[in-house]
Amino acid sequence: MQCLCNAMFSLLTKPYELHVIDFLIDSQNHFGMMPADFQNWESRVLQILSDDDHTFNQPCKYSMIEIMPNPTVVTDFRRAFSIAGQIGSVYSNCNFFC
Repeated sequence: MQCLCNAMFSLLTKPYELHVIDFLIDSQNHFGMMPADFQNWESRVLQILSDDDHTFNQPCKYSMIEIMPNPTVVTDFRRAFSIAGQIGSVYSNCNFFC
């Protein structure tokens, strides 16, 4: 466990912390978004949602899936990165939501 913690802390940099803080602050601007706000993303979103993620509960995951028009949803990380590699050119102009 100590080895894992050391590895995580070595990757945690000040710029990354600031990026995450900015992301969280900006997220408040998007609370009222509706499915219509994502019309231009039809079939262009790949959602990688872990089956054992305890941060986002199942209702939250369903909400993320439902708000996007026809997203590709993958829950197996090994399969997700394989799919992303195979269709990388299709998703090259897309955002990835994890």
